[in-house]
Amino acid sequence: MADTKTTTTISEELKTAAATLRETAAKATRGPWVPYPTTTADQHDEAWTISRTWCSETEGTCEPDCGQKVLSTGAEGCEEDNIREGDVSWICLTNPLLAEPLAAWLTFEAAIFEQIDPDRQGACVPEHALRIARVINGTTPQERGDRG
Repeated sequence: MADTKTTTTISEELKTAAATLRETAAKATRGPWVPYPTTTADQHDEAWTISRTWCSETEGTCEPDCGQKVLSTGAEGCEEDNIREGDVSWICLTNPLLAEPLAAWLTFEAAIFEQIDPDRQGACVPEHALRIARVINGTTPQERGDRG
């Protein structure tokens, strides 16, 4: 992942987050991802598996990684490994397909910010992009334990 400790400007924070998104997504199973319940008769809570979208080999529509498992919970009846349906849905929503458009937006915001007169940059901070970048970079106040 990109080194977040060396970022000193807002533009660098945005670019670092974009690089982290691209690097991380490149190592992950391609999206989209889909969830499906994987319970056994002796489980009380549902377990879930997240996989690359299923395809139809008989129709010749298979792509690389089709059906590849991304995450499986509740393995072998271990209910303590289960996660909630909402968590599974969130993980699937944030699959690697989201990385490039989000990284491109952060890069765009960084380029725009660099064009602003340095004396006016304080009044033109791309607040939402910066908040997202700081979550990705692990530099949010909540990540550090601050409350500010």
